[in-house]
Amino acid sequence: MVVIRELATDDEDSDFSPGGQGPRPEDVRPRVRRRTKSSGDSRKAYGAGRRPAPLRPAAGRDWLWFVAAGVACGLLHAWHVSTLFENDRHFSHLSTLEREMSLRTEMGMYYSYFKTLAEAPDLVSGIELLMEDRLVEAPSAVNALQRFNLYPEVLLGTAYHGFRQVSQALGVETRECWKVDRGDSLAPVWSCVGLGTPVFFYMAGVWLCAAVLGVVLFIYGCQMSANIWGGLLTVACFFFNHSEATRMMWTPPLRESFAFPFLLAQMVHVCRAITTKRPGWGQVLSIGCLTAISLLFWQFSQFVLFTQTWLIYLLWVIGALSTTQLRAVLAAQMVGLLTAFGLLFGNRMLVCSPLSAAVLAMLLLLLTLEDLLQQLPALAGALARLGLALVGTIGVRLELSHLLQDQPDDDQPDDVSRLEGLHRVLTGSVCVCTGLELSHLLQDQPDDSHIWNILRAKLGKYRDFDTMLYTCAAEFDFLPPETLTRLSATLLIPSAVLGAGLAVSLWGMGGRRPDPSRRPAAAPSSSEEEPVSASRTPVRPRRRRTVSGAAPGPSLVLAWLAEARGRLRQDLDVAYTLLQLTVFAAMALMVMRLKLFLTPMLCVATALLASRKFVHFIQLKRTHLCILAVLVSGMAVRGVKNIQEQHNIVGEYQNPELEELLEWVRTDTAPSDTFAGPMALMATVLLSTRRPVVNHPHYESAGARERTRQVYQIFSRRSAKQVYKTLKRLQVDYVVLYEPMCYGSPKPGCAMVDLWDVTDPDQRGRPPVCRRLIEGDPSPLLRVFENSQYVVLRVPAKYVEIPAPKQGAS
Repeated sequence: MVVIRELATDDEDSDFSPGGQGPRPEDVRPRVRRRTKSSGDSRKAYGAGRRPAPLRPAAGRDWLWFVAAGVACGLLHAWHVSTLFENDRHFSHLSTLEREMSLRTEMGMYYSYFKTLAEAPDLVSGIELLMEDRLVEAPSAVNALQRFNLYPEVLLGTAYHGFRQVSQALGVETRECWKVDRGDSLAPVWSCVGLGTPVFFYMAGVWLCAAVLGVVLFIYGCQMSANIWGGLLTVACFFFNHSEATRMMWTPPLRESFAFPFLLAQMVHVCRAITTKRPGWGQVLSIGCLTAISLLFWQFSQFVLFTQTWLIYLLWVIGALSTTQLRAVLAAQMVGLLTAFGLLFGNRMLVCSPLSAAVLAMLLLLLTLEDLLQQLPALAGALARLGLALVGTIGVRLELSHLLQDQPDDDQPDDVSRLEGLHRVLTGSVCVCTGLELSHLLQDQPDDSHIWNILRAKLGKYRDFDTMLYTCAAEFDFLPPETLTRLSATLLIPSAVLGAGLAVSLWGMGGRRPDPSRRPAAAPSSSEEEPVSASRTPVRPRRRRTVSGAAPGPSLVLAWLAEARGRLRQDLDVAYTLLQLTVFAAMALMVMRLKLFLTPMLCVATALLASRKFVHFIQLKRTHLCILAVLVSGMAVRGVKNIQEQHNIVGEYQNPELEELLEWVRTDTAPSDTFAGPMALMATVLLSTRRPVVNHPHYESAGARERTRQVYQIFSRRSAKQVYKTLKRLQVDYVVLYEPMCYGSPKPGCAMVDLWDVTDPDQRGRPPVCRRLIEGDPSPLLRVFENSQYVVLRVPAKYVEIPAPKQGAS
């Protein structure tokens, strides 16, 4: 099957989402490109996509088997995703411009910053350009390191400069160049491959993260099952359901490609910390470092870690987790938050995030009110802890937002305002938030308000322009039933449910004695370290008269709960993982794109079937392994077909219309001319032409969303004169129109004009201005370029409207 990638008609990367959202089989086209070696070049042809040989472990050493299996899983996953990426685009045979064009939307924007670092004469000057970027939100200067989570590009840019210096010092050639015949009357292009080519070095960094993901999944599976077979089963499930588990092979530069492996590794370290009676500083620092990396690499990590914080806190409230363990996890998260806050130059979205508020509120509660809460009865104490944590989280977030509400991005508070802000944070964490403060926060429109608006739209009928831009994209729709069908066909969902059921049944009804290979988290002996539970403050039961044959009293239920809690303490890592899986399932059901969290965690839960403790009813280990082999064989019936279907996707990227537009921008416009238009297209203009742009696809800032709404008036029903005034106010020189966005959307109610009918209902009934700008007289704008897909309009510096002559008296 041969596929040509088409440019998306939306701002999101819907063509690259997993689960059938990738290449379309109807766009079939044979490959026509051939390489012609340059004259005088005697090097061998470039061979991409060779599978690395597996490592051979030394016999008789369990730890060598473990290391070898983990490394093999990582290398195999890196080879798998890199091969799929090459097959999809024929990336090694594309020109530099075509490669940049294939990195659409946010991908192109992120890669443009690596390109800035790679082309800079030295690393320091490149970082200075990032810290004062005047191209991405012209004419303003933006600290890109603060706004866009660019530390993957910074690290790769640092490594690239070091690699280039070493290779030049050693005289090693790091790239090969070829002349590629593109066919179809297209001019031949030169194509260079090798680590000396910036884009290939960048992709190597992505494939390295893919290898880390394979290793972490293996380790997580081993953590759940306490043996190597659980890790291998987890990785096998991940490969069998790869198209539903990640989109790294279709969208390599997206933040999730870099952050998710470290986010999963952070969860593994949290599992190990909560199964340790007294977590040491080494565990705290490792969790803190991984938390910081996740927050630096991906802005969405804070929401995942927010759910983790509350799940750990819930385990503490029910008495399964000790106070020492909770303090260790919260301290580690605070270390990560402070590190990320400093390296992101005080990123507002992180400062005012629910994660920051929850961690700070819970730490303050432990330090100030815990002694008082211990005096309460068990049930009242548990409810008080939950209520105070919830109120404190809301209060801290409100006060942090209030502290930063009227402050420009480049201003810092003085010492007095810092003290006042600290006082508000401390008081807000222990007081009930008033309705006035809540309404004030909602009116302030923080940077993450669009996340909560999407949630409101999913749960109700809320609609606005920004929310509909998200919800109209396929990857932000509800999880389709077909996904659950595909995951069930590989036996992943049944296996994960069975593993979770075995664990819950063991905790609830008891069973075999704990497996000595697992390390239980014993309850501390001192009163200071006891978990917060019903057993913390013993309450003498009241004497009651009982009637013979009556139902068991509440004391038996409390005794059963105490026994279940005691068994749960021995498997806190499993309990946390299953709770996190439940949260990820709810997130994925609401937003299809978030199945990248659900599917890997289902694979991890399947590893419980390899645990000798939870499958205690099978006495012989050999019998247990045979049953696992039969299970994997059943999974492979559909899983192997899924892998083959992925490798059968063979395409070649080509977009002559976009290439023509970019060549015109390069040759016929000045380097200082400012552009505006669809967000996805502006990322490509920024990357390939280095022209300043007014709007971009990074939609995590309230200011960026407002600029995009103003630019998108070109798709509204307003008059051309109103559009001209708006563009002139934004200091735009050229505006680019993408014709498919003007003429509707395949999803009903999701055309750009439909979005404006919701946002601007007073204009309903008027003709869309976009069609007039493309087909009719575009005045007061000037049409300067057009092809079958794109139209470029110039925004003149001045516009004088000549009134119509008056009619003389008859």
